[in-house]
Amino acid sequence: MIDPGPIPKNCTLCGACCCHETDPLWVEVTAAEAKKMSSYWLVKGDIEPYAMKFRQGRCGMLAGVPGVKVHCMIYPMRPGICQKIQPGDEVCRARLLAMRAKERAPQLATKQDLAQDALSKT
Repeated sequence: MIDPGPIPKNCTLCGACCCHETDPLWVEVTAAEAKKMSSYWLVKGDIEPYAMKFRQGRCGMLAGVPGVKVHCMIYPMRPGICQKIQPGDEVCRARLLAMRAKERAPQLATKQDLAQDALSKT
């Protein structure tokens, strides 16, 4: 994998895991998780019965400025898929790489670039 550079230890500074402009543009949530959230942010999911909406390339529950200071508005009840992402893990590093590539040159952070990077790990 291409080195995305330093990984912030404090996730409230980054938010890369909650930002992406490639498919899927939602976060799947279970029915139990959806009951804890406002229906305003939910849409019909593909795999799970519900999904959280994205807006402007980021999760609708992410507040603040990615890469500067962010926070999850539903952190205590965030979906399980979000809870699985840990600082420095594969998803974190891939999303951080994509965010930093977009900051340098938006055309670098394409699905093809990310797929190529994923294949290089195997």
